[in-house]
Order: sequence, then C-alpha cells, then structure tokens
Amino acid sequence: MKLIAPGDGTRPMKTGQGRPGVDSDGTRTRILLAALEIFAERGFHGGTIRAIVERARANQAAVHYHFRSKERLYQEVFGYAFLQMFRRIPARLDQSGQLPREEAMRRLIAALLSGAEPADQALPYGRLMAWEILHPSGVIDWVMTQDASAHLQTMHRIVRRFLPEETDEPIVSAIVLWLLGQCVVFQRGMDLLREFYPGLPSVRLGNDALITLVSTLALHGLCHRFEKPDSSQPSG
Repeated sequence: MKLIAPGDGTRPMKTGQGRPGVDSDGTRTRILLAALEIFAERGFHGGTIRAIVERARANQAAVHYHFRSKERLYQEVFGYAFLQMFRRIPARLDQSGQLPREEAMRRLIAALLSGAEPADQALPYGRLMAWEILHPSGVIDWVMTQDASAHLQTMHRIVRRFLPEETDEPIVSAIVLWLLGQCVVFQRGMDLLREFYPGLPSVRLGNDALITLVSTLALHGLCHRFEKPDSSQPSG
C-alpha cells in the first residue's frame, strides 16, 4: 500500500503537540505510516503502540520522543486524514449566503466528490472515519480546534439554510455527518465492501453523474423533510 506520510510537508498539521524533531533516519515518517495503517485496521482503541512499532521497525522510545503518547500520535494521524478527505471544501463557500441554497449545496457536494485520491491512499482515511463513528475516541473535538474546523463550519452553515431556526444543534451536526457519509460511501465505500465481498458488482459513475445523484438525494431529503423557504430568494 502506497501512502503519503502525514506531516511529510504536503500539508503541515497545526497540532502544537509532540515533538516535530529532525527525521534524518525516517523513523518519524515510518511511525506515522505504520500508525495510519494500524489505526485504520483496528481503530484507536484496538491499535496498540506495540503493533505500530513492530510494523514501523522502531521502538517505543521513538514514539515517546516524537509524539509523547498514543493519543497525540493518533491526533496527528487522524487530523491529517481528515484534512485529506475534506480539504477541497472552500472555507469561504457561500460565506455571504448570496447563492441559492440548492446551488451552494451542489457546490459543496462537488467539492467533496471531486479529485479523490487513489483508492489505496483514500481507503485508510475512510476506515479511520468509520472507526471514529463506531467507537469515538474524542478526537473530533480536538479536530474542531484545528485548521480542519473551517471545513466543517462551511458544511454546517450551508446545511443550516435548509433548517428551521429552532432546529437543535445535534440535529444539524447529524445531518452534516450524514452528508459526509454519503460522499464517503460513494467515493470509498465500494472499495471497502469489495474486500469482504469480492464478487460485488462494480458501481462506478462519472463524476458529474455522481455529483448530481448525491445532490438530488440530499436536496430532496432536506427540502421535503423541513420545507424551510430559501431566504436568499425574493418572495413572489
């Protein structure tokens, strides 16, 4: 499996955690790559430092030196994976609320679905998200204090435009999570399913067709469930 190493300079993490250090012998990079694989396979709770250092051909002292703890190692790996999955969402997308909400939603979904990484790079990211949904570690709260929070806030703002003002925040967050889930399933879920069911038929749509499909499903559900008028449009 060929993976881009978290923190390799492609997208620096704003962690303020651990010890950046000098990776002259590649130990830090090997630990990060091994941690990504182990946490993707077993989740945070099932992944152990022992398994990580064995795969990285390192020792536990190196993990402590570079990352201080398992929790901080996981934060860096998860934060990087989160950014790789959602970095395409423009932080200022429809910030002024001038776009029709349907167009804002379509652009959001297009950003999520466009230019996906190759499957061998994307699959571990999707698995990490799935583990975090099934067995939360609390890392999402940490992610919201980092650079990635702007992407979630953009999604939150656009989803809010479809909902009555009195809608509780947990409902808004659940809808955002659902929307992310749809994109992850269409983009990466089939690759994961085929690992367990090799005979599963391939479902591949062109990018434009996929954007239209997911947008239509999302808009139909939001508009028909909540039926809130678009305040950006003039009333007749």
